Order: sequence, then structure tokens, then C-alpha cells
Amino acid sequence: MNRKDYSGARSALYSLNGCLGDEYLVTISSNKYKQSLKDQSTYQCNHCRMSVSKTFNEGEENTYTKEIQVPTEILISKVHIFEINLPLVLAIFSESKTTKNTQRYYFQT
Repeated sequence: MNRKDYSGARSALYSLNGCLGDEYLVTISSNKYKQSLKDQSTYQCNHCRMSVSKTFNEGEENTYTKEIQVPTEILISKVHIFEINLPLVLAIFSESKTTKNTQRYYFQT
């Protein structure tokens, strides 16, 4: 992988799968990999907060729990990206020409 020899890496995985039993096979799937990343990765919203219980001095006699405010974490699989071309909308109403300048907006579903 470090040498970007992807065909060699793929061959090594197939060889490894040949040595393993059925219950230990390594799955090779780009779609499953991308889905697993979506299920594990999160966006942090800098404008909204959520409460989380945090334990301090764990294992000591003065252990206590406190509610703290942290940035809200949203799973990537719950976020949809919408692109809007604002200059195009402006050009429609002003009846003038425009160039493409796309902006991205993120919304939680």
C-alpha cells in the first residue's frame, strides 16, 4: 500500500483469504467500506450543543459525575449535502448573465 502497488495488495488479500477459514474471511468491498465509514464518522456542529455526562476522578473515593456541554455530533449517514447556485437565482431575477459559483450547505435529516 505504501508503494501504491494496489494490484499487489489485492493479490495479497486474496492469498490471505485462501488461508483463512470461512468465518474469518476478509471482505473486499468499496461500498461496504464507505458505508462503515458513514456509520462511524461524525460531523461536529459548532453552533449547537448537547449535554453529556462525564465522570471525574473515576476509581477514587471522590468520584463524581457532571453534565457538560459539548458540540453536537451528527453521523455522516444522517447528513445530506445540498448544492445551490445562488448567482444563477440572482441572474434569473435580474435577467443578467452569471458564472457558476456553487456553495455547499449541510442539513441533518
